[in-house]
Parts: sequence; C-alpha cells; structure tokens
Amino acid sequence: ELQKGPHTLDLPSLFPPNEAYQALQAYRTPFHQRWLFWALAVLAGIAVLLGVVHLLQFVERSGTRLRGRPHGPVHIPFAGGLTNVVLVLLLSLLLVQEPVFYFGLGDVHAALVALPWLLLAGLLFHWRSGAQEHVPLRIPHQLSLVVTLVLITYWGMWW
Repeated sequence: ELQKGPHTLDLPSLFPPNEAYQALQAYRTPFHQRWLFWALAVLAGIAVLLGVVHLLQFVERSGTRLRGRPHGPVHIPFAGGLTNVVLVLLLSLLLVQEPVFYFGLGDVHAALVALPWLLLAGLLFHWRSGAQEHVPLRIPHQLSLVVTLVLITYWGMWW
C-alpha cells in the first residue's frame, strides 16, 4: 500500500458484510427518522383529544345517571379514557427515551412492560363494547391503538 503512493482507501470495503450492522442500520426509531417522531407526536395529540372526548362523555353520562335518567353505560367512556391515558404515557416514553428501542420498556421501569398489554386489553374491550353502541370517534381511537401496537411489535417491546 505504501508503494502505491498517496491515495485513499475505502475502509468499509476491507471488512466483510456484517448482517447485524445492516439490521441495525435498517432499524427505524423516532430518534433517527424525523417523520416517525412527528407521526408519534401527532398520534399522542390525537390520543389526548380522544381522552378529552371520553372524559366529557363520562361526565355527561355520570350526571344523567345521578339525575336518574341513564343515558348509556358509564364504563365504556371510562375505559376509553384510561386506554388513552396509557397510550399517551407510552407515546411520551417513546418520544423521549431512546434506550427503550434497544433495551425495552423494562429498562426505564419494570412496571412499564405492562403498558402494551394494557393497550391490547383496552383495544379488545373497546372492540367488544363499542359494537354495542355508537361511541364518538370510535374508529380513530381503535386505529390509534392498532398503529401503536403494530409499532410496539416492530420494536419488540412486548417483553
């Protein structure tokens, strides 16, 4: 190499392809893809708005129930609101904690491993009970949960 005189050498070409490194380069997180960061931020905003709708619906149904005129089951908007709280908490963690993408939710706190399972339970409950009555914004709520659960599966955060 010294006899060739001054020249450049492409160092990566000296090493064989590394599948683990290529997989790491293809791994998408909000910290490496701005569009994914903003998509999760918008999803968190939608979850906050849906949580407010569920809260208002819960207050309205509770008030009519206290006056003796039941307007519908109170547990459906209550469960939807709790699901949105869990969703906002999980999305907040995903937007500020980069280690969770590599080491899992248990790296931040062991109890956070339950968040995806709570979302799944909320989605199943919402599907089952939402079919019984017309819940405002039911489809955006379920869609936001499904999108988040698909991303959780991609990032391997179930355990």
